Amino acid sequence: MRCGADRRLLLVRPCHTSVVRAVAAGFRVWSVQDPALCAPHCLAETERLSQGVQLTDTGDPGALAALLGRTARRHGIAQVLHLDDRRRRLAALAAADPAEEASASPQAVRRISDHTAMRRLLNENGRSPVRARVARSVAEVPALVRTLGLPLVVKRTDAAGTHHVTRISCPGDLAAWTARRAADGSPGPYLLEEYLAGPAFGVHTLTVDGAHHVLAITAHHPHSPVTELYPAPLGAPVRAELRAAARALLDLADYRAGPAYTRLVLTADGARVVAAEASFAGRGPEPARAGTDADPEMLLFRALAGRQDDRRYPSGIASGSLDDSMRDVERHHHHRGEERCAGRRSGS
Repeated sequence: MRCGADRRLLLVRPCHTSVVRAVAAGFRVWSVQDPALCAPHCLAETERLSQGVQLTDTGDPGALAALLGRTARRHGIAQVLHLDDRRRRLAALAAADPAEEASASPQAVRRISDHTAMRRLLNENGRSPVRARVARSVAEVPALVRTLGLPLVVKRTDAAGTHHVTRISCPGDLAAWTARRAADGSPGPYLLEEYLAGPAFGVHTLTVDGAHHVLAITAHHPHSPVTELYPAPLGAPVRAELRAAARALLDLADYRAGPAYTRLVLTADGARVVAAEASFAGRGPEPARAGTDADPEMLLFRALAGRQDDRRYPSGIASGSLDDSMRDVERHHHHRGEERCAGRRSGS
């Protein structure tokens, strides 16, 4: 880390633990927060740790995009990271001035994070193929369940997060799911996919000029309430397969810049991508872990810091060398670990 480098970062709806990690990586942080969606303790800590905090309704994409542009120009900030939910992030990217620097195009973000768009992209190109069907409404789901067979998973295509993914293993599960949808008034559409058996992993990447650098590989354990060190390292062939599958998705989506998180299942037929988002994820919820080497988010902030240094000092990090400087981290990860702050809606 170069001494004296003036690293500036603008975070949209960060948890205060993200601000802790960014500051530990050497950034001066400015934050944009929605007070209606942020717990009071999180907002207070964000204000304490940030150089400045702008409060706004992040549900207004035009106003948010304009605010981000003004803030970045006023303070000379080169990097903006959206930590908002998928739909708000996409709307803000679409409303942004094309002349402004963006972490990724809205089209690329949609190809990655929209469940249906991602599955269509992969299946049409023969990468990570998974049998799937789209139900336009709840009423169409039972017939498609019979076509695909059980077990399977149902995903809402208008929202993100593991809490919108349901496994259906028997007719009773289908009846219970249908009743919940009738109660919450969610009409669809829904993506139905065959259930994939096998261990689940997350691949954390940072894309720079179209090159996808793997920062960490995390292992998901559905029964662990905390983030722990993975007990044994993955073999090189497995790591290579997971990396290749994640990079293939990003290439197909034409994802050119920014962080991404790809979730995969290692099946008997190989690695299969089951979800992705154009942001970083898989972070442990404990603030005490901030700044440790076993923290994928910390690795991301360090990589971003190196990228900003490289722009000021061309002799710095060479293209493709981030993989050499960032070792894989294999950890257990609780599947609800992304719900970091009470009062904040779960993001993508």
